[in-house]
Amino acid sequence: MLDLIKWQLGIKKPSFLLCFTELDWQDIHRTLRQHSAGGRESGGYLLGTIKEMGRGRTQILVSAFLPYRALGATSSAQWLQIPNTKKRRVYRHCRELECSIIGDIHTHPNGVEQSEIDKQNPMNPDPSRRHVALILPKFATPQPATRLTGIYRHVGRKNRVSTWQTIPRHLRRYHINTRSTHHSHGIIT
Repeated sequence: MLDLIKWQLGIKKPSFLLCFTELDWQDIHRTLRQHSAGGRESGGYLLGTIKEMGRGRTQILVSAFLPYRALGATSSAQWLQIPNTKKRRVYRHCRELECSIIGDIHTHPNGVEQSEIDKQNPMNPDPSRRHVALILPKFATPQPATRLTGIYRHVGRKNRVSTWQTIPRHLRRYHINTRSTHHSHGIIT
């Protein structure tokens, strides 16, 4: 409880802040809701840049969203898969936009907890890199509220096992800024 009070007073800062423009946050949410069609998982790569802010804090600027569907992904209510041959396209977009893969966002049928598949298979094609995974509940049908979004930071692999930092529900709003004014390329189709 003391940590929560420190965060609210601005005494304690989050180790990372994921920044979206308001329009991008809503567009990504709407796109995932449409791709899920109320019954299948959907998601996409978050492309952008990382700025070290000092004192162990990082600002992650999301500048583009590449839906898995644009990469030929197949999915069901409980999984999604991207053909390995299509993953090169992600890097091509990164080069063109001068950014990198900084995370992923996908939907789940119910809650926002990571499944064992999520934990062991980070969506970043380079699993040695750290990134942020976001999970939206109920196939993205609720309004796009940051407090309803599961937030997980991949902190590396040890003995072939991925390690994640889970952001507790009461602290989620301190890790996502949906009112950023940085330049964005929007959704890539």
